[in-house]
Amino acid sequence: MQAVSRALLGGVEVKFSVVSNTQLTIEVPENVQSGAVQLQASGTIVQSLQQVLVTGVPTFTRLEPSTAKAGVPITIHGDSLDRVKEVRLNGKPVAVLRSESNEKQIVFHVADTDRSGMLTLHYGTGAVLTVTVPLTVDVLSTVTGIRPVEGLTGSSVEIEGTNLDEIKEVVFSTGSTSSAVSPEKISATRLRVIVPADATTGRIKLTRANNSKQLVAGTFTVTPQIAVKDMQPQATETGHPIVVTGSNLDEWQAQCSDKSSLIIGLQMAGL
Repeated sequence: MQAVSRALLGGVEVKFSVVSNTQLTIEVPENVQSGAVQLQASGTIVQSLQQVLVTGVPTFTRLEPSTAKAGVPITIHGDSLDRVKEVRLNGKPVAVLRSESNEKQIVFHVADTDRSGMLTLHYGTGAVLTVTVPLTVDVLSTVTGIRPVEGLTGSSVEIEGTNLDEIKEVVFSTGSTSSAVSPEKISATRLRVIVPADATTGRIKLTRANNSKQLVAGTFTVTPQIAVKDMQPQATETGHPIVVTGSNLDEWQAQCSDKSSLIIGLQMAGL
């Protein structure tokens, strides 16, 4: 035992003292879990066949439910949980219901501002136990406005509301299918998205972090792109007709208020 340089219990390094060449003692700290003893000496590793049962240390067995809305009670099951001083979600303390918590369970709930992530149980002097099951916070996003409510493909659209930081995709209608795009998250109350090239007029859906879908009220109108293919003749006297060919030319009636606007539009198209 004189050659032992390092000792671990349950994978955690622990303090030890050599009593004799055949015996040593290990100090069990607060943050250690039950497990085998491992001794290291001069490149040699020896591990005990038996497991050391550490009592009085918080342990985790299950989380229910693992998906919950704000304000809904959530229970962590395990043992020695009365030793836990604080429960944190993503490093932020959550509200523990002490009257419903005991040695076998901790009951808590999350707030509207909390997001999905990992839970940690803090006990003793800086000891931490990580809950191995992630908690999914089911946050309901609300949409208060879409600006503008119509636009060309490739144009920018802003969506306003609450809890929009939970949105991972904005889905536009494309007729028989749909097209999903990742939004630019400006804040929890505002998103910006580019209308995809294959989008068509229809309702917009939002995909949340937990992959649930949310349908936005109202219709987003995709304005057809005006394309001019040809103009004949390209030189003529005043009063003579000019024939313009292309696609979606009926949109000029809505977009051009007079003949001068139409002429400017043709000049901008390079004709």
